Amino acid sequence: MTKRARGISFAGLIVVTACAPAAMTAQANPDSVHHRNNCRLAEQVLSTGHPAPREEWALGIVWNCRDAGPVLATRLTDARASTDSAYLNALTAPLIQIRDGQVFAAGLALAGDRAASLPARVAAIRAVMYAVRPGGYVNPAALADPRAVNCFGTPSPHSEVLNGAPLPSDYLDQARALMSRIASDHSEAEGIRHAAQCAVFLIRLR
Repeated sequence: MTKRARGISFAGLIVVTACAPAAMTAQANPDSVHHRNNCRLAEQVLSTGHPAPREEWALGIVWNCRDAGPVLATRLTDARASTDSAYLNALTAPLIQIRDGQVFAAGLALAGDRAASLPARVAAIRAVMYAVRPGGYVNPAALADPRAVNCFGTPSPHSEVLNGAPLPSDYLDQARALMSRIASDHSEAEGIRHAAQCAVFLIRLR
């Protein structure tokens, strides 16, 4: 699949999944053999990259997989040089309801990595924001747009949060310190500073 085709198809995946985590949760029975097998296969596809045509399917399945945090954290780290916003958005979309300490750590590390691409760092900030306040949609386009007024929505009471590895006890302090530093650093690109400002505002609401 070409990069352009991949971006278009991932954009389609975002439209289908980003606005309906509750519906997807309702459809999944975490105790069923079918669900467990799907999760294992999806995590394997994302971990190995094979078969590549199944990657979009896997990103749709892991929304409901409690143990998908480590592989999502690895993929986020591996995407540090990516400028494929559609892919990065699809990769971080499941984190609206998967709350995992490894993802949080990977998100912090990537967000603060000035050698990483701007889209990857914005995606990492989105991952951190979901860890801080899961269940509320974070608009990736608005994050990097200094003209945007609102970057996130109100958490849905109908979205089940799946807890993987625990977050560190001081996760809010860690997130606040990094995002405040990025937001106040005028040598940073305007887009990443705006994303960090959104994160700081969200942390204040906690």
